[in-house]
Amino acid sequence: MTVTGTPVVTVATATRQGTGPNNADAASVFTASDGVIAAAVVDLAGHDQGAPVLAERLAWAAARIGAGKGAVAGVLTAAGLVAEPGAGAGPDGAVVVAVVCPGREVEICGAGDAVAYGWNGQRLIVRTVPQGVGERLHVSLATAVAPTVVPSGAPAEELLMLLSDGADPGRETLEALAREYAADPQALANALVAAAGPDADGQRDDATAVVISVGGPVREFRRPAR
Repeated sequence: MTVTGTPVVTVATATRQGTGPNNADAASVFTASDGVIAAAVVDLAGHDQGAPVLAERLAWAAARIGAGKGAVAGVLTAAGLVAEPGAGAGPDGAVVVAVVCPGREVEICGAGDAVAYGWNGQRLIVRTVPQGVGERLHVSLATAVAPTVVPSGAPAEELLMLLSDGADPGRETLEALAREYAADPQALANALVAAAGPDADGQRDDATAVVISVGGPVREFRRPAR
């Protein structure tokens, strides 16, 4: 029997707390009534006590608005919720949003060093440019405004990975994991957050990943931040 209809979109999320207290990463997925799906990863700087709740709220807002208004609007919504009148007065970090609309290219936008990668079955493609400290243009969650965020896109059939900074183990490892787990988005998300090891001082950052696979009626897998 052949079944026709909207392609299935599988969205898998995973998060792992680093060596510091209070996981300051979060991921959220929102499905709109018209079938548009938006996913967001937020990576807050620091490990304040309120960081886990704030990160979850920002990720939800970015995904919720992104589903209705697009990836850029999702990023700017999260940015607006942390904006403070004085520089450095409020929380900061990074956000990346992807919006999957049936029959169209995936919309992507980010601010800060959260990043989106695509896997086309043969090679890894960087779909956003990290804009953290040390880059020529510093754009973060707290400083992002419409003229400074750059939207991008990806073919709908491409496997997409949204990663917080701590979940980016480097290109070689990413390619190996994508090749091994491409058929199982949840296994890939789990592997991504487990792959990034400690730094030279033994410290490990929080790690959060969202994996989006388009292949045919919407299934969602969610792993809450811990």
